[in-house]
Amino acid sequence: SNGILMEKFNKHTFINDLKEEIEESIKDGYLESADDIHEYITDSIDNQCIYYSTCYEIMQDLHLFQWDEPSTTITQVAYYGLYEWTFMNIDVDEFDLTLVENG
Repeated sequence: SNGILMEKFNKHTFINDLKEEIEESIKDGYLESADDIHEYITDSIDNQCIYYSTCYEIMQDLHLFQWDEPSTTITQVAYYGLYEWTFMNIDVDEFDLTLVENG
């Protein structure tokens, strides 16, 4: 079922899921540095901003209805708002990079 795709965007769920994914990816040996983690996070933000419907939900959830640049697109507003929110709530240095499970 596509139930998960239909869930409304939630900023807290996004952060919690992202932290879990990062921890799993460190354990699996895919993320080996703060740079890797930063890239993973920005890719995840990118992926959230593909669809207009999700961008609109992000804007609603983060209250992003006032912005200064008239030429700014809904995608840009959602991306930068989510970027700011994410890096206020996740520190790339908070993760223990020694958690790699050798197997």
